[in-house]
Amino acid sequence: MSKELYAFFANEMSAHRPHDTYPFKNQDSIDFDIRFFEGLVAESPDFLDALIALAEAYTKRGFFQKGLETDEKIARLQPQDPITHYNLACSYALLGKLCEALMSIQRALELGYRDLSHMQRDSDLENLKRDPRLRELLLRFFPPKPGPLSDGRPSHHP
Repeated sequence: MSKELYAFFANEMSAHRPHDTYPFKNQDSIDFDIRFFEGLVAESPDFLDALIALAEAYTKRGFFQKGLETDEKIARLQPQDPITHYNLACSYALLGKLCEALMSIQRALELGYRDLSHMQRDSDLENLKRDPRLRELLLRFFPPKPGPLSDGRPSHHP
């Protein structure tokens, strides 16, 4: 099968699917995705679309260490991509590696990641959200905007 056809299948199966559809998939379906994408990666180790889908499937299946290893490989292949570093931060956070997660979030923000609302909803970052260093980091990239009733300082309310 050609790499173009593999890319088509990878895109159809995962790359363009919203991330929140995975919770509705059963374990067998995720396991199928893992086997499929592992096969693609075994044939083409730097096949980025397959690696991205594989990292997502590993994480959804609870294979956090494998997800992290795959995200680290993706980061080596595209070191300037903000979403790659965001996903890497999620993998680190899921494993409780908060310093590494903070560094990856910082790198994602430096590269232009700005989806704060997604970050706030992302359950992969729950460990990190409790770390006060994340709030400090976010204030550097998302300073509070002064309004008519605000003096520009951040609120002490959650």
